[in-house]
Parts: sequence; C-alpha cells; structure tokens
Amino acid sequence: TTTTTTTTTTTDTTSMSQATISDINKRIDEAPFNYPFIVKPLTAAGTAESHKMGILLDRHGISNIHTPCLLQEYLNHNGRLYKVYVLGNLVWVFPRPSLPNLPLGEFIHDDDDDDD
Repeated sequence: TTTTTTTTTTTDTTSMSQATISDINKRIDEAPFNYPFIVKPLTAAGTAESHKMGILLDRHGISNIHTPCLLQEYLNHNGRLYKVYVLGNLVWVFPRPSLPNLPLGEFIHDDDDDDD
C-alpha cells in the first residue's frame, strides 16, 4: 500500500504578478515541499481547465510558468493513482493510470487542447 500526500500553495494575483523569478524561487525554497510540482492555473479549480497543467521539475523552469497559479508537490507513484470513495461504512477503491515517475529537468507544458 502506498500513501501519497500532496502539499499545495497559492499566491494572490497581486503578489505573483509583481514577483520576480528570484522572489518566486525564494518562496518555493521557504515552502515545506520539494520539486517537481504540478502547475495549475488558479481559475482551473473544478473546471475543464484543471487539465491544462504543467510540470515544474526544477527552478530552471520558473520563467515558463504563468501566474497566478497553484503549485502542487508531485510525488512519484509508479503511474497509478487510487480514487477512494467512502459512504458510511462502505469503501470503494479504484486504481487508475496516471503520469509516470518524473526525473529532474526542465519545464514540461501540456499545450494539447483536448478536454479528456
């Protein structure tokens, strides 16, 4: 059994739009999580836009992200996620394919317009 914990951080539009790359790097360095990150636009929560994400593998890709955004720590999980549903005493667990384990490197961005 594998347990995955994610940590997210957001910053308000004003501070991120005025932030320099070094400011963003400093905030990430001070945060309680590590690279790689999933990068999601703030407006994406709960919408089809939530699939428009990037992967920030290290600090060299900071200049490629669009702000404001949400950074979510990515933990390697061998390409499989588990969706767990609980209703009272009933529990359902469904494995599903996911992104592969990630190496350190540059920024990867999904420019695909597919909504799947």
